[in-house]
Amino acid sequence: MASEIHQDDFGTKLIATITDDKVVVDISAALNQEFRIIKPNGDIIDRPAVFETDGTDGKMYYIAVPGDFNQTGYYRIQGKVILPTGSYKTNIHKFKVHCNI
Repeated sequence: MASEIHQDDFGTKLIATITDDKVVVDISAALNQEFRIIKPNGDIIDRPAVFETDGTDGKMYYIAVPGDFNQTGYYRIQGKVILPTGSYKTNIHKFKVHCNI
């Protein structure tokens, strides 16, 4: 993520690494991967994620589109991957979207 995100920014790359007990999970066989973003007012948006490389490094990303950061305040985000062998979620991360001048 950028060091500071502002209201109405888009093109911001959100990256997550899927781990289990601090060990990277190979997500190359994922059936589904996504990010859940909860806005300051409680609205929930689910966005599809794609592999950062080939998935063996456990990394996935999403690039924000217009409207994702249309509110100022604190957002929460969590990545989720469904594999044939199970489902994994990242820790929940909190970040602030700042106002513009």
